[in-house]
Amino acid sequence: MVSNAEMFTSDDSPNDAANSWDMSDAENSFEYGDEKSEEEKQYEARERSLKSELESIVDGRARNLFEAAEECGRIFHAAEHPFANRFDQAFDSMTGSAKGSGQETLEMLFEYIDSKFPSPYKNSSEIVPDVDEYGRKKLDEAEDNFIRASMREGNILGENTDEIAKLFRIDGSQNDLHIADSLRHLSDSIVEYRTNFARAIIGYVNEPTKETRSRLTRTQSNHEGVLSNSLFNIAATFDESKTHIGRKLFDPTIILATNLTRGSEEYFDSIMDYLRFKMENTDDEHRPRDDVDSDVDNSNAFLAQPDIIMR
Repeated sequence: MVSNAEMFTSDDSPNDAANSWDMSDAENSFEYGDEKSEEEKQYEARERSLKSELESIVDGRARNLFEAAEECGRIFHAAEHPFANRFDQAFDSMTGSAKGSGQETLEMLFEYIDSKFPSPYKNSSEIVPDVDEYGRKKLDEAEDNFIRASMREGNILGENTDEIAKLFRIDGSQNDLHIADSLRHLSDSIVEYRTNFARAIIGYVNEPTKETRSRLTRTQSNHEGVLSNSLFNIAATFDESKTHIGRKLFDPTIILATNLTRGSEEYFDSIMDYLRFKMENTDDEHRPRDDVDSDVDNSNAFLAQPDIIMR
């Protein structure tokens, strides 16, 4: 008898039908089509790294506030301060909202920048030109969401800082009033900074010139100056205090001032690294014009030199 195999392989039996059902080539083609290029993998890895770094800085900022609040709370309770519980509530409110509001602002920034400078590896159907009405609307929404999140973060942190300032005003001593004034000044600066910084970023990514870069840097520098001066002035006031509790509060305030100032600098530097990466490594349609800040390379640097993202 002739085996089934022989039937399908004999010269007398056409195997066109059998070949037509052979899906091996199609499977290989499908797998190949889904396979990401090395450049795309490197792009995604670098983007994830930059985002993770920013998220880590926001987490660190919240952790620094929490650790300072915990230490100050212990000092107030150990000294049996009459407002110890009220300080606990004020500190808890600040630390509880700092991480959430900071991460929300960051997520809105990522969405906005990705809308402005999308990955060159996205399916073309996903990328809607800015001139398209729908694409323009989505970009405007992302921009508005980023501004609102930044304002909300500033208002939350500002209000919480102001609540702590009010507790120092209750005593009425000269030192406490000085601390309250420093905190109130910091509170106002935080609210103003979050809004101005978001608008400065938007101005820079829309037209990354030396002028808009200078505005962005100046906004950050002014905030760092107020942050540093306010907290170190408070620490100096505690150091000059003749009370036991005042001197105890000096060390945690110095640590907080140092960590928050350093964290603010790191946040700004990481934001700029992320913006540069997205500007340099988008498609031609979304890349900034030629007359931009020299920090932004308008050539398709990533695609021409894939290792640029690994630096």
